[in-house]
Amino acid sequence: MSFRAPACLPLLLLVACSGGEPPRPVTDFASPGQSGSPLRPLSSREGIGGVGGPAVAAAVPDPNDPAEPGIGDLPRLARYVFRVMGGHDEVCPFENPFRDRVHFVLGLEVKGGRMVRVSLGHAGLEGGDRVLSLAPSDWPRELTEYVACLTPHLKAVAMDPAPADGAYSPAYSFAGRPAGRKAP
Repeated sequence: MSFRAPACLPLLLLVACSGGEPPRPVTDFASPGQSGSPLRPLSSREGIGGVGGPAVAAAVPDPNDPAEPGIGDLPRLARYVFRVMGGHDEVCPFENPFRDRVHFVLGLEVKGGRMVRVSLGHAGLEGGDRVLSLAPSDWPRELTEYVACLTPHLKAVAMDPAPADGAYSPAYSFAGRPAGRKAP
């Protein structure tokens, strides 16, 4: 089963992933700095006005919106990557081959509002109460192909607002499949 992004993509971050749902960004990380400005692009939940009346801000901020004020650079970048994952599920499908949840970390370098380097930095499996880190030689082929497929799409994103130039390592996870392989 390949990953399909439903119309309620922002809501999916609020619930646990299960088979067939998009990857979750792992958001319990520290950010190298905070960025927030009162001058920002519209949030994905704000209107522009016109036929429906004046612009109206949502009462609850969109947890996936990279333009949301007050978030750090790492979560901002993680949100851009998550949007690309959801927007390219037909072109770059990923099916976790394991029964266990697969975690992975992307190695990203940002320069001038663009992702100039994209690589798979770490992969591991979570099974029950244990976490098994996988050696690069044991990384699932499906995962390395998924990252290779996403790379040109990630490099094409013009991030505005952009995180500061530098290296980042956002983490993501995909749910396991009941019929998947056992952990190595």
